[in-house]
Amino acid sequence: MVRIWRIDSGDCVRELEGHSRSITSIAFSHDSALVASASRDKTVRIWRADIGDCVQELKGHSDWVRTVAFSHDSTLVASASQDKTVRIWHADTGDCIQELEGHSDWVKSVAFSHDSTLVASASDDRTVRIWRADTGECIQELKGHSRSVRSVAFSYDSALVASASRDKTVRIWHADTGDCVQELKGHEGWVSHRGICGIYYVSYA
Repeated sequence: MVRIWRIDSGDCVRELEGHSRSITSIAFSHDSALVASASRDKTVRIWRADIGDCVQELKGHSDWVRTVAFSHDSTLVASASQDKTVRIWHADTGDCIQELEGHSDWVKSVAFSHDSTLVASASDDRTVRIWRADTGECIQELKGHSRSVRSVAFSYDSALVASASRDKTVRIWHADTGDCVQELKGHEGWVSHRGICGIYYVSYA
């Protein structure tokens, strides 16, 4: 079950039920109108945040869905799965417009660039891939991590990609060239998440 809460009062205002197995990830659309949920039942559901109705059930993955993300214009949803693929869907129609194949192991994380033209995916195969959202073309395969990559994010200007890995490092890459411009070391455990803001990067382990 997904629950939606009011921040000001702490009240639970919606309970979203429909998945047949546990939920692995949720995401709000950037206009706050929709919520997407990913599940071990191999589906993604899209819900109206205001009334709690399920408006789309996205089927197509052959294994459980690990994570989900909205594009910044709130029109697209990307889902990453243990079936080694990423799928891109129209949020309003539920149509799958791209199936991104190329990873050789589970896909753990997915993110849209801020202009919604690119998708980055991180995998247990130790790579990050960058894809064109409109054509599904893989334009970069970023290699360098020695263990699985757990998380990925774009900078606000979409020029850089950050990846966090079980090898205890973060790498910063140029999205257009695929060059690794920084390897950030210092964590003593797996690096689980990341965020880029201007010239700053934040991670936790």
